[in-house]
Amino acid sequence: MKKKTIKVLIIALRDALIAVALLVILLQFFAPMVVIGPSMENTLQQKEIVYVAKQAYLFSEPQRGDLVVVHTKIEDAAGNDKRAVKRIIGVPGDTIGIAGGTVYLNGVPLDEPYTKEGRTDSPLGDITVPEGAYFVLGDNRAESNDSRSSTIGYIHDNKNTQISFVSESQIRGKVVLRIMPFSRFGILE
Repeated sequence: MKKKTIKVLIIALRDALIAVALLVILLQFFAPMVVIGPSMENTLQQKEIVYVAKQAYLFSEPQRGDLVVVHTKIEDAAGNDKRAVKRIIGVPGDTIGIAGGTVYLNGVPLDEPYTKEGRTDSPLGDITVPEGAYFVLGDNRAESNDSRSSTIGYIHDNKNTQISFVSESQIRGKVVLRIMPFSRFGILE
């Protein structure tokens, strides 16, 4: 009877160690994140929980349309730098402009069915995204600190309008999956 009990305990310990090892490995590649703030509505709602693929860009470059977690210059109440979810609109070499409520990508009006308002106020003369940088916007353009402001990344002066690009090093991962609430569970594209 003792040998059987010891064998069961060894198997249970082995399974527990495997589970812990898998969890540690999983957390190296994916991290849960709670959405705070309205800047990505209607795509992401406040207090939703998403998974971020931390190594998503290890072998590839961020693409237009990707939802990314960005390390910002904004500080929270405790003085820590905040992370924010934003959508990549422009990649290196793209020309971005905003006029008449429409975002233009390389001179062509951008179809943006994901925006909350359906328009982007705050006109912006044409700017070219530099190498190693990205132009990001929130989907709720009226409530988003993004590349149209100086709080997200490094500042670029465009005809007396300060904008900020996000550098590759500020991108912490790609938002790939909404896990809560369960009613909205699914892959994010």
